[in-house]
Amino acid sequence: MATLITREEHQRRQRRRRRQFLGIVVVIMVFLGMLHLIDTAVGIYKKVTDPTEKMKEYESLLRSVVMYDPAYFNGLENVSDSFIKQTSVWGTIFELIEKGQWESLERSEDERAILPGVDVSAFAAKLYGPSVQLTHGTFTDDFGLEYVYDESLQGYLIPVTSTENSYSPTVVQLQNKDGKLRVSVGYISNTSDGITQGVTQSKPQKYADYIFERGLDREWYLTGIEESEWKAEEGDIIRQETTADLVYDPTGALQQQLDENSTLGGDK
Repeated sequence: MATLITREEHQRRQRRRRRQFLGIVVVIMVFLGMLHLIDTAVGIYKKVTDPTEKMKEYESLLRSVVMYDPAYFNGLENVSDSFIKQTSVWGTIFELIEKGQWESLERSEDERAILPGVDVSAFAAKLYGPSVQLTHGTFTDDFGLEYVYDESLQGYLIPVTSTENSYSPTVVQLQNKDGKLRVSVGYISNTSDGITQGVTQSKPQKYADYIFERGLDREWYLTGIEESEWKAEEGDIIRQETTADLVYDPTGALQQQLDENSTLGGDK
């Protein structure tokens, strides 16, 4: 026998079902929200604790310094103006390549790229700190290459020639201690296959620690290079007699990278 219910009872049951349904929806939303928060927290934790991206940033920042294989120093007052200029010039070049802006630089009559002095100053401030004020002018780098500064163009004319064997950085450790950031860098040798074709060895030939200190703006700036506790294994070191006569063409390497980027872009 069917049980009859009043209209009021029916409405109460409907309201109860709606409340139960809304309660289930709220529970699901809270659960999903908690999952999202957990996922976000895990992502932040990984980002904070995983130094990979930061290590890559320092590899990019230090390429132009490692390239010249400088001697150890403590304090920028112990390095030459030429050193600051040459590392800032090449640091600017590498950044322009990464941004895809190298090919768009204005060229001189003899096809040399004109590197704006203002961009070089900006890189010097980024690497060494805003207190570093470059006095732009013609100079000769450690490879014996002359970089002519054209006052009328307000830029450096980048030489197109070969240089001796060079290095690329691979950052192996970041250590924040005693108010300083110690960046341990492995030197990857860029040797030569033929005359201008660069070949990069897979293992560091040696190591050095790059010392960064905070500026007034709380950013880290390079202030010195010291001997590292990291050491290359004897089997990884290329014998000096096999590299003494090798040449490295930075301009050719740049063009090769541009050609590769162009090829990759065409495949998309």
